[in-house]
Amino acid sequence: MALAAPAPAALSPFPGVTASNTPYWLKPRLSGNGHREFVQVSKATKATTTKNAAASGLGLALAGLVGGAMRRMGARSRCKARCAPMQTLTQTKQVKKMKKFQMLRDFLGIGVLLGSFQAAWHILPVFLDLKIAADPSLPMLTESTLPVAKTAIFTGWLAGSVCLRHAMNIFSKEELVVASASGLLLVALATVILPHLTGGSLMVFTMLRFVYGILMNIATVQIVLLQMKMPADRRHQAVVWKNVFYSIVSILVAFACGGPTLNLDWRLEALLWYALPPLLGLCVSFPNWWKTLRSLPSIAKHKLQTSKRSKAYTGRDETTATDALTPTMRRHEIALATCFVACGCAFFGLSYSARQLSSNVYKSSMLLNMADILGFLAAMSADVFGRKRVQSCCFTLAAICLLVCSTGVPGSAFVLSFAVIGRLCLDVSFTTVLVAMANIFPESAQKRVLPTFAIATRTGSLLAPFMGTLPAAISCPLFSALCFVAAGASLILPDTKNPEISSRAVRDDYQTYEKYRRSDQPSMTRPLWLQQPKPKLAILYLPQLWLRQSGGQTVTNATSP
Repeated sequence: MALAAPAPAALSPFPGVTASNTPYWLKPRLSGNGHREFVQVSKATKATTTKNAAASGLGLALAGLVGGAMRRMGARSRCKARCAPMQTLTQTKQVKKMKKFQMLRDFLGIGVLLGSFQAAWHILPVFLDLKIAADPSLPMLTESTLPVAKTAIFTGWLAGSVCLRHAMNIFSKEELVVASASGLLLVALATVILPHLTGGSLMVFTMLRFVYGILMNIATVQIVLLQMKMPADRRHQAVVWKNVFYSIVSILVAFACGGPTLNLDWRLEALLWYALPPLLGLCVSFPNWWKTLRSLPSIAKHKLQTSKRSKAYTGRDETTATDALTPTMRRHEIALATCFVACGCAFFGLSYSARQLSSNVYKSSMLLNMADILGFLAAMSADVFGRKRVQSCCFTLAAICLLVCSTGVPGSAFVLSFAVIGRLCLDVSFTTVLVAMANIFPESAQKRVLPTFAIATRTGSLLAPFMGTLPAAISCPLFSALCFVAAGASLILPDTKNPEISSRAVRDDYQTYEKYRRSDQPSMTRPLWLQQPKPKLAILYLPQLWLRQSGGQTVTNATSP
């Protein structure tokens, strides 16, 4: 029996299962009761689909957050990159302002209040002694006895300069300036109080003036400390303006004592000019000056103990700097000391010779002080033409002018004019000599040379009062001879038109010497100026010495131990 053929697809009530593109899980199936229904998605499949969709959404959200954060970080970094130069420029400006403020504070405190106002300590005794001699409560202090006290000032000044070397081996320059300024403050108070407590004792007053002279050696340390606080290209200007203010203070003291404060009690006048400037100078330049002053005894004790231990261990005293100078430095020290003697004698000698130059002592003194201001300002030409050239030329011109003064009639306009020109040249030379102290010698060698210069200046100033009593025909040729010698000594000194070059060269020479001096190894290579070849064969050693200094070696040296 044959099977019946299947009905055509078009005639079937529903399309065949295989003829549809519907997914498997959505394909309809026939139920047992003959009706078609869709197979629903299982719960597990739905959960998986939901998790995948949630994970995709969370990933997109995280990607958006990360992208936004990266965009913000990129924008912030770009902003920082753009703002960094501006912030650096602002910080640089602030640092420059702070440095400028510190420089002005150092100049005001160290240069003006502690430096320029020393003019009151130099000039005021002349005016105060007139009032002290007229005080009825001080019978022992008269016009005949007070010159002894004035002499004690110069004696103490010289004694203090001798002791300055030992003080600089123990204390730093800042500590010495603080100690000296504090001592001057105490001397000012003692000058007001002690004469009445002792009934005008001449011995007590003379000892007080002696201590006064010892503490006046602050000038040498103060002028070097001021230059060290200033930039290298501002040292000439700092010294010049310090000296200009010194002359201005001198004029103010003379004007005030002869005018507004003429009838004022001498005690108030002494406190005004003696006590107030050191106190203000300490507060401005050394805010912690009281703490520094209290620590000085412990510093001295520690330094002395260290020196004793070092001397016991090495057999030499490391606090002394006598052997720490090269032959070149010693030659420069002698030459500069000669200039200081000439400046101290001729500069102060002209001040004491004012009566010999003109019959009107006030007129001649006023002209000399005006010449000081112009001369100190003219000293800034050393920055342009070089210190050595300006110093030697000014010493020579001063010598010629002072020599001409001795040939004229005292009191004439001819003599007074050449005296003023000579004083102006001495002002320029004195300023350049003061600058040379800090520029020629390194800081480690200044402990050795500064006391020498202080002694030289005090020696010249001690001769000045005696020279001032001589006629101009005798004193001016002596001043001229000293200036000629100082002009020749100035040619030995190195030129410091660029102070960094000179200081660096001298410092390298000093460090080489110190390395050799402190070394205990006899085989260490000596500097060129310390080597001593045999006199007869010295010419044979010169190539080896030159190569050794330049880092090379000869064939003989290559095989030598």
